[in-house]
Amino acid sequence: MNITMNKGISLIIGLAIVVSMVPFTAYAQGSSHGRNTCERITQLSDKVNSRLDAQTEKIAARRTEQARKLSDRKADRASRIEEKRTEADTKRNDRFAHLEEQLGDDPVKLAALDEFKLAVRDAFETRRAIIDAANDSFRAEVDLVLESRNVDVDAALAEFRGSVVAAIDTAQASCEAGDNPSEIRAELKASMEAAKAELKESKDVIKNISESVRDAISDHKDTIAAAVDDFKDALKDAKDAFRDAVRAASESDDENDDEEESHDEDENDDEEESDDEDENDDEDDEE
Repeated sequence: MNITMNKGISLIIGLAIVVSMVPFTAYAQGSSHGRNTCERITQLSDKVNSRLDAQTEKIAARRTEQARKLSDRKADRASRIEEKRTEADTKRNDRFAHLEEQLGDDPVKLAALDEFKLAVRDAFETRRAIIDAANDSFRAEVDLVLESRNVDVDAALAEFRGSVVAAIDTAQASCEAGDNPSEIRAELKASMEAAKAELKESKDVIKNISESVRDAISDHKDTIAAAVDDFKDALKDAKDAFRDAVRAASESDDENDDEEESHDEDENDDEEESDDEDENDDEDDEE
């Protein structure tokens, strides 16, 4: 769901296409001497209503397709995130096991490793909880924007249809009253042009709803970025505490070097997984 609204705007564009029926006013206006203006207006009414019905069906079909695609993308995104998290957890546990082998039987070092494991896992769980909440909030806000836009589209279409039908009904009533055909055609054309202008204004206002989604995207990115920064800080604190505890218990410089090398490798893998996962959340949720 690229929420740049490229797909969603199609609903608004679809609404604008309804205006394509307005040139049929020329059909009524172009009535020559000897032709029955009232009959031509009746024909115009049938064509306009047919076009309006067809466009309404297209808008409904687009909404259904959009909802299906959003649902599919959401499910796919959730599946990929869960898969990446499972892979990261497995890799991290393997690193922990490798560290434990290197530390040997030293109870102080093993206790330090247990504290490190808890700190790292807590950092991951906290970050993931924030990301999940941010994603849920973002999707809920997008759903509200889409729902609001659909309501506005329906209102604009209903207003346009009402104006067009009223214009044609007025023209037909004037015909039945025996009014001047030229004046009837001129009034009908003016009323149809006014309806077209009102629809264009409504369409322009509806487009501006995308600003709300851009704000939501910005807020979502800020929340994710803050969560990642806090996550990295938490990992650094855990690393420093683990390193200091191991150094204090170490009996030789060689043991210090081995332990720090294996630990740094573990932390780098953790941070890479968090960055990849975060980028996927951001990119997918902007779709």
